[in-house]
Amino acid sequence: MATIETALLSLAIPRDGGLVDLNINCLIRWNEEEQNLGLRYDVTLKVWGDDRYRDDHLHTNFTTITANGEEFQDIRIVETVAKSILNEDVGKDEIYVELIFNPYRLRQFSGKTNVQKYRF
Repeated sequence: MATIETALLSLAIPRDGGLVDLNINCLIRWNEEEQNLGLRYDVTLKVWGDDRYRDDHLHTNFTTITANGEEFQDIRIVETVAKSILNEDVGKDEIYVELIFNPYRLRQFSGKTNVQKYRF
């Protein structure tokens, strides 16, 4: 089964806009079968507010990727959301993205990015 080696989140916040770009970079390590088959994956992106007792689900979207035939593949995804969606705490908000990969014929795998803090 494939694994997510690293998953990093960074924010691009325009000075005058109400939108935020969530820049998601992850390195996937494919197993031999996945490399040879070039499978396509539906990817679910879930944005969460990182809280002490229970994380808040803030946003969901979907995209598709295809295995590149190599052992490692660097995936870059930009998800644009409204600042108001990410404003879930008093003071600084802490957010992360959960990535869920659903292959058409194999078991799903998932991972989470780092937490980013910003006052939205």
